[in-house]
Amino acid sequence: MSSYKPVTLLYEDQGGIRKEFGLHNLVIAMVNDLLGNDFSRLKREALKDGRPLKGNAKLLQEIKDPRQLDRLMGHGRPVIAVFDADKPPLPSDELKKLGTERLHICLLESNMETVIQASADCEPTLAQDLITSALRHKDLNSRDRILNRLAFAPHSQARDCVRGKVPSLSSLCELVVRLVRG
Repeated sequence: MSSYKPVTLLYEDQGGIRKEFGLHNLVIAMVNDLLGNDFSRLKREALKDGRPLKGNAKLLQEIKDPRQLDRLMGHGRPVIAVFDADKPPLPSDELKKLGTERLHICLLESNMETVIQASADCEPTLAQDLITSALRHKDLNSRDRILNRLAFAPHSQARDCVRGKVPSLSSLCELVVRLVRG
């Protein structure tokens, strides 16, 4: 059993840092589906560092601070910064220019609502009031509950469907696969 290379993921999220961040767990599950391995091992070895930061400005500040970036990239670790494409802190071409060999910039098409709506479309057993709370009221706990439900589902059908509906999320997962494989 080969080991994985660690990767740090930084996410724009209005909720800021919290335990069991749904989008990160969903990314781990989707990467696991692509690799065909053990979710717990992948989370423990390679993707344990997934940080939701409060807003695009905070995420941009994190990747533009050379000392902080050096800490994040310790031991040659790549970093992926995931911004919502609907309100990037810089024009997308300028934002992408910040990327380097070890700093990757990803724009999540539209925003988190796109992922939530795709999740609702792909997992018909989700409660309508939960979906409404996540989409209309932008309730962070509801979003995490939806995304964690897909992440921890025993089968990959709904996750595969979401990746098909949100190509930027699929591209992010494919990038993570390449990076964890080294």
